[in-house]
Amino acid sequence: MTRKAAFVASVYRHFDLFHVPVMEMLQREGYEVHAFAEDDYAKVRLQERGIICHDIPIARSPLKWSNISAARLLISHFKREQFQLLHVHTPVASILGRIAGRVANVPAVLYTAHGFHFYKGAPLPFWMLYYPVERVMSSWTDALITINREDFDRASNEFSADEVLYVPGVGVDIERFAPENTSVAKARIRAELNIAEDEHLVVCVAELNDNKNQMQLIEALPHLPSHLKVRCLLVGVGEHDVLLKKRAEELGVADSLHLLGYRLDVPDLIAASDVCTLLSKREGLPRFLLEAMATGRPILATNIRGSRDLVQDGETGYLVPVGDSLATANALERLLADEELRGEMGRTIRERVAPYRTENVVRELQGIYADVLRKKQSHTQGEAAVGRGGLSS
Repeated sequence: MTRKAAFVASVYRHFDLFHVPVMEMLQREGYEVHAFAEDDYAKVRLQERGIICHDIPIARSPLKWSNISAARLLISHFKREQFQLLHVHTPVASILGRIAGRVANVPAVLYTAHGFHFYKGAPLPFWMLYYPVERVMSSWTDALITINREDFDRASNEFSADEVLYVPGVGVDIERFAPENTSVAKARIRAELNIAEDEHLVVCVAELNDNKNQMQLIEALPHLPSHLKVRCLLVGVGEHDVLLKKRAEELGVADSLHLLGYRLDVPDLIAASDVCTLLSKREGLPRFLLEAMATGRPILATNIRGSRDLVQDGETGYLVPVGDSLATANALERLLADEELRGEMGRTIRERVAPYRTENVVRELQGIYADVLRKKQSHTQGEAAVGRGGLSS
């Protein structure tokens, strides 16, 4: 019988960004790999890699009635395909996937929590909704994988998954973000955007939404001294693009802002930057910051779970409170005004990225899969032996 593995997330691009190396590792081990998610631009790239895609309309809100239909579709697919391994991602998709896995009797079920929605300082409704659900779901989980220390500590102490594990993020391709071609990247990006040599580049790569909080960066710009020339490159798409432009115009900093949309040259944009910034309200372990680390760029980030796992305040960048535009401006000024400081921080942060290499993460997950499957097989064989003993007695 063909061994089969299923991955479930809200959208295909989640796999394309984070999990393709793991899927390809399973393919090399002889697995037929299936992906279940809502259709988007990344579906074609997954199919090109031989991953079988199933369109499942999973709403991000757990209260949407459409999720009942999504759960039924998952159950139907799971029963038909008879998967040996199920790995779920993203909050709502992980709930639906684990329900379907339990109903369809999938032997091994894993969940990677890319940042629980309940965390220190989270809104009370998040705690009331997601926390009790995860308490229940964890008992249907063979391995609950966390990617930051706060989530690992909470899950270890409060949830009942068979195993709670820590894996250092989703991996980063260090070679792809190697800074050897920095001068070429800087020249190309500056020429494309008509940026002068005496202007500093600050780059943020993230979806344009309330959680990623690019607004805090825009509201910090008026606090910078007038002699400090700054261009902020916001890379990504999202529902806040018009809102961000409007706010920049209101504050008189529109000329300092570039909304670049979706880009395929993120390594060059990071290499061209002086500082990378991510001022999110909530994170798991942000991929963009790992990419900045691999390139050797100092980071300005909010002092939140996940980001503070990666940034050591004053050593590899600065951490500022969520919502504090003045503190953001002060930290940004310190970084941009001191080239020697940026260089020292950049060298230090690049030395600390090694544990997060893609190959290390894939190797850890490969071991986790093997361990969970081995335990399940041993448990099944033990039950069968007990059954045979009972019949013979």
